[in-house]
Amino acid sequence: MPTIQITESGFKTAMIFVTTSNTFLNEDGNKVTGPMNHQCKASGKLADIIEKYLVEGMEVAVEGSLIQVAAENSKQSAESYIQISDLLMLGKRK
Repeated sequence: MPTIQITESGFKTAMIFVTTSNTFLNEDGNKVTGPMNHQCKASGKLADIIEKYLVEGMEVAVEGSLIQVAAENSKQSAESYIQISDLLMLGKRK
């Protein structure tokens, strides 16, 4: 489910997680496959579309920019997310 936030000025943002398959070789040279979650954020009209039409498990393709926000202090880690510039709904919910 998308997480929707609306600021006091009425600006809407949506956050979703997109899961992809990730395959890599571990330290022993063995092939490992597993899911990888990617945090994605959208604003404006895209946030409206996400709020209205996206449901959990739906196949989507996103295009955007990788954003990295520095940590505020040494006890926090940096945050990375994809700022969605285009969204394509590929199919029905699984």
